[in-house]
Amino acid sequence: MKQDGSRIITCQLIAVVIVLAAVACMFVYGEQPLSADIGPEELTIRGMHGISVPLSEIKTISLMEETVSDRFPHASRMNGCRGFSGILRGYFSSGSSGGFMLFGVADAAPTLCITRKNAIDIYISDPDAEKTRALYGALRAALS
Repeated sequence: MKQDGSRIITCQLIAVVIVLAAVACMFVYGEQPLSADIGPEELTIRGMHGISVPLSEIKTISLMEETVSDRFPHASRMNGCRGFSGILRGYFSSGSSGGFMLFGVADAAPTLCITRKNAIDIYISDPDAEKTRALYGALRAALS
């Protein structure tokens, strides 16, 4: 009888360790720096809640000199995450703007706004302002 009890405890401990390891992996994955690449036919945003957007789907792009927090002060998560360091990734909504995707840091400016033809808008704000500006310039060149 004692052996059965110790087996159950061992199995429970193993299950707890597996769950904690999975949660730790999600935290590490969610805190990865933003990675966006522009290919000949699409914009690819890598990482948690990443997306590939065909360039033909992009209607307009603009660079706003405001943070995501300023633009959407009451945004709520639909299927997104907010990391410990203010990282925002995934689908969010705001009463005035409806649904949108965020990739970046809440308090970083400028913010790249990508309006798509038949899908929700995407907002990107890297903590390094020059990276956001460089992405905007590269995307502008790819679209022209």
